[in-house]
Amino acid sequence: MSKVQIMIEKRTQQRQEQKDPQNAKNLIQTQNKLQQSRLKCSDLEQQISDKDIQLQETTITAMKTINEASQNYIDMQLKINQLAKELKEQQELNKQQQKLLLRAKNMDHILKYVDNKQI
Repeated sequence: MSKVQIMIEKRTQQRQEQKDPQNAKNLIQTQNKLQQSRLKCSDLEQQISDKDIQLQETTITAMKTINEASQNYIDMQLKINQLAKELKEQQELNKQQQKLLLRAKNMDHILKYVDNKQI
C-alpha cells in the first residue's frame, strides 16, 4: 500500500471511531483476528511445504532402495541361472563319466574273459 492509501485508511478509521466507537472497536478486533489468521495460514503453508519436501525426499530414497533391490534381484537371478546351467553341465558330465566307467568295467570283464580263454 502506498503512504496515501494508509493515511486515507487511518482517517477513515478515525472517522468511524468517532461516529461509532463500538463498531470501530469491533472492526479493530476483526482486523487483528484477520491478521492472526493470516499468520497462522502462512505458518501452516510453510509446514505443508516442509512436509512436502520431506515426502519428496523420502519418496526419492524409497525409489533408490527399490531400484537397488530390483538390481540385486536381477543379479541374483542371473547368478542362479548361471549356477543352474553349470549344474546341468556337471550332471551331464557325470552321466558321461558313469557310461565310460561302465564301458571300462565291461571292457575289463571282456579282457579277463579273453585272457581266461587263452590260458
